[in-house]
Amino acid sequence: MSATSPHQIDIAASEAAAPPVSSIFRIDTFACPTVHQSAFEDRLAIIHGYFDTLPGCLYNRVVLSASENDDMVKIATIVEWRDRQALDAAKSAVGAFYAKSGFDPAAFMAERGITGVFGVFRPVEG
Repeated sequence: MSATSPHQIDIAASEAAAPPVSSIFRIDTFACPTVHQSAFEDRLAIIHGYFDTLPGCLYNRVVLSASENDDMVKIATIVEWRDRQALDAAKSAVGAFYAKSGFDPAAFMAERGITGVFGVFRPVEG
């Protein structure tokens, strides 16, 4: 089929008219006492390893920031999900994962003085 085929033009036009699907990011930041950094990183490795098994997980990183304060470390988690439905399904799956293992993330953080800021972000379309 040639590039000028009406059939190909129709396909291209219908693809261009399709609404864009936008991924969604869950970005969380934490302030963690350095004395608990290793235990916290271990817990993050478990849950982020689990994220990689879930449908719709497109990108998954844990990053660390050097701190001027030797007593605290800053950690951020960045997970890109295919869409809001994948994020919502992941939240349910993670709740069940924690329940099955008996892990309470809020208690774990509170006991160690770890604070977090949790957010959902969308890419800037431009």
